[in-house]
Amino acid sequence: MLTNEKILASQITIENRNQIGFKVLAGGSVTTIAEEYKINREFVYSQKERIKLLVQSDKKLLEAPVVVLDKQMIEKIIIGCMLVCKGSTEDTQHFLDWVFNVWASIGKISGVINKTASKAEEWNSSIDLGSIKIGANDEIFQGNSPVLVGVDPATTFTYLLEGTENRDSTTWGYHLLEKETHQNLKLETSVNDGGPGLRKGVKDAYPDAEIQIDTFHTEYDISKAVLSSERIAYKNINEEEKLFKNLIKKETPENMQEYEKAVSKTNDSVKIYDTLALLYIWVIELLKIGGYFYQERLELFGFIIVEIEKLNSKNTYLEKALKFLKQNLCDILQFVRKAEVLMQKLAIEENIPVEIIRKMWEQFRYSPESAKYNYLEAEIGLALGSRYEDVRKKFDKLMSKIVRASSIVECVNSLIRPYLSLKKAVPGKFLALLQFYFNTRSYRRSRRAERIGKSPVEMLTGQTYPNPLAVLGY
Repeated sequence: MLTNEKILASQITIENRNQIGFKVLAGGSVTTIAEEYKINREFVYSQKERIKLLVQSDKKLLEAPVVVLDKQMIEKIIIGCMLVCKGSTEDTQHFLDWVFNVWASIGKISGVINKTASKAEEWNSSIDLGSIKIGANDEIFQGNSPVLVGVDPATTFTYLLEGTENRDSTTWGYHLLEKETHQNLKLETSVNDGGPGLRKGVKDAYPDAEIQIDTFHTEYDISKAVLSSERIAYKNINEEEKLFKNLIKKETPENMQEYEKAVSKTNDSVKIYDTLALLYIWVIELLKIGGYFYQERLELFGFIIVEIEKLNSKNTYLEKALKFLKQNLCDILQFVRKAEVLMQKLAIEENIPVEIIRKMWEQFRYSPESAKYNYLEAEIGLALGSRYEDVRKKFDKLMSKIVRASSIVECVNSLIRPYLSLKKAVPGKFLALLQFYFNTRSYRRSRRAERIGKSPVEMLTGQTYPNPLAVLGY
């Protein structure tokens, strides 16, 4: 028996000997380690002493951080692999095996995630959402199944991340009402892409809420029509050039007739593209913050719609974009109407003519280096005098609250997609864990200085939170 044990010990590689020594030195059970490597306890103790002497003689090793691979640490690694590194269950399993020589079954990993997700779900439900007044709402798909997403544009807090069987108004209304009942969510404005189910669902949940159609989708749909028109124009130009070369080789009445038709077709398509490209620039201009006022924009959009209709283009993209624009124009420009209300309130609070505040809005139309911008600046300065800086700061703060697009929810959607692509179906609990992760991770950088170093939940609540893993009980 002793001979067999000596033979077994002699077969253990130096790498495994080191692992045995480090594991027991870090607090591992001698019996468990002996059983794991199929060796006797005396050998385990000998490796412990060997590694202990090695560590004591090496100052670098002595000062190096020690990772204790106990149950809790392995669970933390599993959570980090799947959330931070966007790994699949199999990826996490291989990482533990390759890096730490620790084998965890698929069931073990799934169990850890399910246990953690339950804690995350409980935490998600504990956050008061009463301060969220504007919601950016959208849908993303996992295969054929929709995932409903809702984000606060001000703090980027994800208040809704729910996998469902459909995206009709009843489903949207139910989940929003659940948030109102249990977490005090009271939306005053919903910014979305105009989907009928989403739109009606918001109204069912919040009858008094304003529906604001996202400006991005309006611009995007028209841009697709512009690109399509450009491709058609270039196709006709190439066809015309081809027929011209044939005409040079052999000038016949038939060739001349075909060429003349091609020239006419090319001229028409180029005209459509040129006109549409110019109108698209105007659309972008009219969907920016500042510059034109609500009534002006309505009239200018009316002109653009008429000009597009005059093109009589058979472009499918254009027909779709034009129909959407005509049906939703007032809701698309809702952000301008809201800005005018805020400017009126600011004028009343500061006891100054609203025309002064409206001049600040109008300045957005011009470059700061332009004569018109500086002319308006002089008028504002003369009217406000010593109060100029204070009023300007309040106006800028108001403008930062104006939401034109649901870009933030599109951003969150882009964060979700890599996780969805890893699975054929994403369990609801895992979505709860993702929601927790998005809301508790801090921004390392941002275009908005107030977000740097803070997580969405800290911006929403004004409270400081510990490390996300600590929140989950680790």
